Amino acid sequence: MAFDIDATIKQGWDDYFARTPRFDVFHQEARYRKILRTNVISAIVAFSLAVIVLVAVLVYGRVFTIVIGSVLALMLAIYGLMSLRKRLSLLRQSAGRPGLAFGVSTEGIHTPVLPTIPWSDVLAVFVMDESRHVDYALSLKGMKGLAARYARANGRGARHINIVLPEGAALRQQVRPPEYAKVVELWSHFENPKFGVLSYTLDPTVDIEQVRQISMATAVLAERNGVTTTLSEGAADFVEHMGTISKIFD
Repeated sequence: MAFDIDATIKQGWDDYFARTPRFDVFHQEARYRKILRTNVISAIVAFSLAVIVLVAVLVYGRVFTIVIGSVLALMLAIYGLMSLRKRLSLLRQSAGRPGLAFGVSTEGIHTPVLPTIPWSDVLAVFVMDESRHVDYALSLKGMKGLAARYARANGRGARHINIVLPEGAALRQQVRPPEYAKVVELWSHFENPKFGVLSYTLDPTVDIEQVRQISMATAVLAERNGVTTTLSEGAADFVEHMGTISKIFD
């Protein structure tokens, strides 16, 4: 569900940027490094358990236990891969070190891995707050709640800023260091070069109040610069928009 920027908040940020041209938020180093450590430990534990379970059922199990054990081993391996994927995502977004997490200014968008992105190059901005859904998942008991808490410890966030840009492949070539080029996600376009999407999830490593501030600052500046701007509680509006401009829904 999309919602509008509160007029008071909008005026506050208009006043701020009239005095100060830029607003940045930074990773908290302790939280940043803890997530990276947790990712590695979680992956090692998950892969080790997967091997143990698989060997045990193959050596001692019958047909039914082999099937169940194989499914369990596969699930553990998937959890291990998810942990490593989260680790890589954080490294890509941060250029491999704690420091600047995300910034916006009257000139454009600032990230650790790309030159300043002018507002004139931005096609759309989506600010998503999934806190209500994530908090509910964390409150559940049993396997669903355990999985949600596992994901949270490994860096799953609830607050996202998605920036839609033209010519994603060309944008990847500007990423420094180049090994993090896939921080720019590619979305197909039936008529032109693939779109680029920068998707930043900040709340795992950035102070929550600063996450709220940078989310609103980004939305206010994007709207001021004539960029399609959507604030929502989930990814549905983003997916619908990308499907439309990609001609998928034609």
